[in-house]
Amino acid sequence: MSSQSGKSSTRVESAVERIRELNDRIVKSAKQGGEESIRAYERMLENLAEAQEAAGDRGSDWIREFAHAQANFTRQLAEAFPALLQRLGARGTGNDTENDTENDTDIGTENDTDIGGEATDRVRDVPGAADTEDYPALVTMTDNVRAQYSLLAGHLGVTRVAAAYGFSMGAGQAYHWAALYPDFVQRAIVVCGSARTSVHNRVFLSGLLRTLEAAPEYRGNGRFGAEPAAAVRAFAHIYAGWGLSQDFYRERLYETALGAPDLASFLRTDWEKEFGAQRAANLYAQALTWQEADISANELYGGDLPRALGAITARVLLLPSATDLYFRVADNEAELRNLRSAELAVIPSIWGHRAGNPRGILADLDFLTSRVRVWLDA
Repeated sequence: MSSQSGKSSTRVESAVERIRELNDRIVKSAKQGGEESIRAYERMLENLAEAQEAAGDRGSDWIREFAHAQANFTRQLAEAFPALLQRLGARGTGNDTENDTENDTDIGTENDTDIGGEATDRVRDVPGAADTEDYPALVTMTDNVRAQYSLLAGHLGVTRVAAAYGFSMGAGQAYHWAALYPDFVQRAIVVCGSARTSVHNRVFLSGLLRTLEAAPEYRGNGRFGAEPAAAVRAFAHIYAGWGLSQDFYRERLYETALGAPDLASFLRTDWEKEFGAQRAANLYAQALTWQEADISANELYGGDLPRALGAITARVLLLPSATDLYFRVADNEAELRNLRSAELAVIPSIWGHRAGNPRGILADLDFLTSRVRVWLDA
């Protein structure tokens, strides 16, 4: 096993262990009822997303298999705590998904039985692009969302989604939810994302893909003979220049806000280390998914983006960052003209794309929280 995959495995094991601990807490709090059980559930969702991100698994096989595990997990909880499940279902569903926090969801139960056991154990076993020889050449956001719909509608019997919330590639999925299933989704909250990956964004992603393909370890078709450490390091540095804004670097927030002693240390600890823990084939597959994202690229709309946007009946809240280099405010402004019921609110931040995932950025977190709450209450 490579050192990179070993690090990834360690992170997954740690995340899964936290999930198990949360399951026990959910069972205990569910017996007592109240909002604490909901908060515990939401914390577990965050840990599940973290486990998936750490594993680097973004393929349709991963999603499909995990969906089956989720369905079984949730069904058993429903049998034990039907009232709790009903309350959880009223909260809606979300999508949060890219390397910088981009995918989604789950729950837990009782009588000395680890209801989450099967679901969390499956996190360890489902293969991604790096571990699947016949992995598809492209897994689209449409593939992802249709697999999720199969879980909700086919396995759990959900008939309506109150809100699909997503950041980055997760924002793209929220948009796909609203376009693919207009009668199913009531609201879509799109944070730092777009309905179609822009031409400029595709140029960035092409740079990432060509960097990986230039590695001597590259074997073609997104496959690698060994982990290309040097190429992934270069990949990380390219990402660092796009994920945060020019203003972020000009103000040296990597030092003043994030505590790095200097730029080189910041790039090494926050970017090289994080991407170094990922499998190159998974990074490659994910970049392709992002590059080809388009809510109209399917049999429903035939590539007609204005038509796809116009078919969305859900209320839509667009929340771009003022300084995002991936998903520009202008892209959302152009989409707004074709949406039936939509609102745009720009996050006034110099953190670039990172503003949409504001862990530790209090001003941006306050803006997002208050803006979403006001919109939901309207």
